[in-house]
Amino acid sequence: MRYSCAGRAATGTTGEILTALWNPASSGRTLRVLYFSAVGAGGAASAHNLGLQRVTARGTPGSSITPDPENAWRDHADAPVAIVDMADYTAAATIDPSVLWRWKGSEVIAQGVEMWTRPYKFRKLFKGIEVPEGTGLAITGLVAAWTAGNEITWTWEE
Repeated sequence: MRYSCAGRAATGTTGEILTALWNPASSGRTLRVLYFSAVGAGGAASAHNLGLQRVTARGTPGSSITPDPENAWRDHADAPVAIVDMADYTAAATIDPSVLWRWKGSEVIAQGVEMWTRPYKFRKLFKGIEVPEGTGLAITGLVAAWTAGNEITWTWEE
């Protein structure tokens, strides 16, 4: 089943998580991330230098979104297992230092990144980025800071 969830992320600095998609499952249920975006939607212009990294221990997020069946792309879906973390962490998550993707944006309001990890043309070859149980996938600040008001969207399959 395919799900989407969106929210607004907090301010952050180098080495911090802007948002993370966490898989709390413990019984072999793997998530496949198909799409993600982070767009600076408010405040002053700020350069983005962001990365996509794996999270090996969740930490304690300041807030999170627990998607429900209404986040499914079809009716009559089961509740998803994924959790979307959005705010400053009160206890830091453990971020794997390897960067899967990196992007840099200029100082423009409403500028950001969006990425289909399973492009239509290659849908039979590439099934999205896997997020095994007990791990997560995060958009992180690699250099400098970002402003508050980043609009975040995750789309995944379970």
